[in-house]
Amino acid sequence: CAMDPNASDESVDLADSGLVAALEAVQVWGERRFGSAFQGDPNYRLERIMIYHLTEKHGAIDEAREHWDKLAQKELLAHDYSFWLSYYMWEMNLLQSQKGTGRSPTPAPAARLSRTPSRPASILQRALQVSQLNWPERV
Repeated sequence: CAMDPNASDESVDLADSGLVAALEAVQVWGERRFGSAFQGDPNYRLERIMIYHLTEKHGAIDEAREHWDKLAQKELLAHDYSFWLSYYMWEMNLLQSQKGTGRSPTPAPAARLSRTPSRPASILQRALQVSQLNWPERV
């Protein structure tokens, strides 16, 4: 299994191609079945697996963020507070895991001055700008 910390490179490569193919297939079949009304999985299961895979197996943080940002553009997810909290928690976990490694996703001078994790905070700000957020008090 590619999610195993000791997985071989071959397993990871297979997961790379399999996840991309699965995401594309779901989109194609969803559009065939539901037409333009198809907005994807409301629980974004495959996308979460892909983000985890990119983060844990490749250290491709920027690519994982691109997936989060693409999901944030989908109306179905953008209006759901739990999506934004998941995105926020991913950024906070990432920040915590990089603590002490000398590499931070936030610019060093701003982080030292304000001690506020700017990326996670900006995610919450984006969530609160969504006019039809289903539970803004939770954010």
